[in-house]
Amino acid sequence: MTQRRIRFFLIALLIGVSGASKSYHTSSGHVDFYAIGKPSFLKVHGVIKSMEAVINSNGEVTGHFSVKLDEFKTGVGLRDKDLRNKVFELDQFPGTAELNLHPFNARSGEKSDFSGMLKIHGVEKQIRGQASVHINGDRLAFEAEFTILLTDFNMKPPEFAGLKIQNEVRVEVSGEAGI
Repeated sequence: MTQRRIRFFLIALLIGVSGASKSYHTSSGHVDFYAIGKPSFLKVHGVIKSMEAVINSNGEVTGHFSVKLDEFKTGVGLRDKDLRNKVFELDQFPGTAELNLHPFNARSGEKSDFSGMLKIHGVEKQIRGQASVHINGDRLAFEAEFTILLTDFNMKPPEFAGLKIQNEVRVEVSGEAGI
C-alpha cells in the first residue's frame, strides 16, 4: 500500500470509530437524596439502590434513566411510608421518576454541565447539573449531581412531628453500565 492509501485508510477508520454510537445499559446504580430540615440540625438522606438506564455515547452523551419511587428508603420505616404516601403520592401518580438527558459533550473523567427533562409526580421540568462519565472499553461509569425544588414538581415538603424538610433537595446519581 502506498503511504497515501495508508493515511486515507487510517483517517476513514478513525472517522468510522469516532462516529460509532455505543449504547450502555446499567448493571448497577443508585440515587441519593439529601434534604435539610428546619431546624437545620435535621438532615435526611434517602436512597434508591437500583435504576434502569440506557446511556448512548457517540462523542456526545445522552440517555434515559428511570427509578422506582417505592424503593425510596431513609432508614426510618414510618418516614419512608409517609414520603411514599404524602409526598410522592404513589397512589395517584406513576411510581417512577424519569430523566431524559439532553445531548452533552463529555470527556472521560472530566465534569461536564448537563441538562435534561425530569418527570416526577406527574410534572416534567428541565433540570441542570454536573456529570462525569468514565469510559473504559465496553464499560461506562457515571456520576451526576443536581438540585430540585419539591414545589416545582407539585410536591409539598414533608413535615414530621413539627419538623419540616426544606424545599430544596440535592440529588446524586451514580452507577455502571456495559454494552
